[in-house]
Amino acid sequence: MLVTTIVGVWLVQAPVVLPAPVLPAGVPFTPSVKEWSLGGAFVLKQEKFLQWRPAYDLVRGWYAEPRPTWLLELAPTNRHLSRLSLAVESNPASAAGAIGFVRPRLQVRVAEQTRVGVELPVAMLVNTASGIGPRVFRPFAFISGRF
Repeated sequence: MLVTTIVGVWLVQAPVVLPAPVLPAGVPFTPSVKEWSLGGAFVLKQEKFLQWRPAYDLVRGWYAEPRPTWLLELAPTNRHLSRLSLAVESNPASAAGAIGFVRPRLQVRVAEQTRVGVELPVAMLVNTASGIGPRVFRPFAFISGRF
């Protein structure tokens, strides 16, 4: 009986639909991919897309929202090293009070669209009045791709 009551109260409080995201003007809703060859030794790839990411707001704390994502990846063309790449992923702040993130990565391609690696998230929190600057979090392993 107690479990049923708790589940019923939780369902009453849960939102029926997610709120519509508030995105800055000019955010691309369709992905765009550009690729350049750098002297035949490296390939530079740029992607812009929307992705559900954790976000941090000074008022609300941690939450998830679709955020514009910019990914820049540098990969060698040498057949022995072509699975390794360096990448930088950027999620700008979407509203006043929100904090943007930059994630430099070292990654290995294990399948066509799947990558495993290590990233170092950096919160781009800048408040000149209190002397707070960018904050670096602990590095952690990740798996990314289209599953």
